[in-house]
Amino acid sequence: MLLSGVGRERWTPNDYASLAREGYQKNAVAYRCIRMIAEAAASAPFAVFVEGVRDEAHPLARLIRRPNPEQSGAELMEAVYGALQVSGNAWVEAVGDEVPEELWALRSDRVKVVPGRSGWPEAWEYCVDGRSARIGRAADGWAPVMQLKLWHPLDDWYGLAGRAVPRLRGAGRPGGGAGPSGRTRQSVGAAGREATGWGRQGKGAQTGNASPGPSHPVSPAARPPSPAGGGRGGGALVIEGYASLWGVADLNGDVVQAGAFADSLAKTGVEGVRMLSQHDGRAPVGVWDRIMEDARGLFVRGRIADWSPEARFAAALSRAGAMDGLSIGYRTARARRQGRLRVLSGVELWEVSLVTFPMLPGARFRAVGP
Repeated sequence: MLLSGVGRERWTPNDYASLAREGYQKNAVAYRCIRMIAEAAASAPFAVFVEGVRDEAHPLARLIRRPNPEQSGAELMEAVYGALQVSGNAWVEAVGDEVPEELWALRSDRVKVVPGRSGWPEAWEYCVDGRSARIGRAADGWAPVMQLKLWHPLDDWYGLAGRAVPRLRGAGRPGGGAGPSGRTRQSVGAAGREATGWGRQGKGAQTGNASPGPSHPVSPAARPPSPAGGGRGGGALVIEGYASLWGVADLNGDVVQAGAFADSLAKTGVEGVRMLSQHDGRAPVGVWDRIMEDARGLFVRGRIADWSPEARFAAALSRAGAMDGLSIGYRTARARRQGRLRVLSGVELWEVSLVTFPMLPGARFRAVGP
């Protein structure tokens, strides 16, 4: 057994950035196939059974439904499946004092395996923005990091990315071996949500409200109209709907009280709220022109632009009716417990995303323009 590398980090041999950029972002066919695989796999439900009886109130069931403040269970799994298909590796970190309280997907290009004397991983190093944190095993051997990987015949630590196979097989093909590999690999809209060890704040998914009541009107946050284009072909898709509903609990038991967004909107205006797709902060897909509280909930109106492939894809899905959900990204400012519910009375609104599966099933939008 070769032990010359004991205690030293070893970077993944796959160039994750190139695989993600060339094999996913710049390949329309692979992009679509990968998204379909990721979303379909993530839609498979998980359930907890105790002595043969399904237990929705079990702490593990709640953790699966809302693994962290930023993602629903489906969104986390979408990120995991996406990373696995694009890089051949997926990493999930469990965070908590005595038992796991949160689960976070770690970006594959930021994780290093630190092998021990036996040759197997004894720790993992997570690096971002020049900072690094070592995550080690507990004294009893429990590992807070779980790695999923595709089989690699020549590597004990890292999986083989399916998108790397055509590059190896097709050296003699025009275009550097872009021929079929027999597999389509995936990344996901949620995969860009970099659930790192830095700045884990309470940015969450769609919510509702605990006790219906009169609306708390605020001056509608609105932006002046601007050209609809910004990309090829011009013509944005105008949409409107409700990003939050008063008095309606979401799938994680969170509700929003009327007026919860007032302070945030007064401070940032509509310009401070981003329009994303699947909470992917790297590529906004449009702009919100109007955000206001009314008697029903948080009303939004905006334009899906055509300035990027992600935006055009989001518009196409919306036109076809394949994506019509809304989900908010926020930080909780004020909240209280009410039985099994968490009532949010103050919310810092960061973004409103177009999503396939909203945490609040009633949070929907519709196309009202071209």
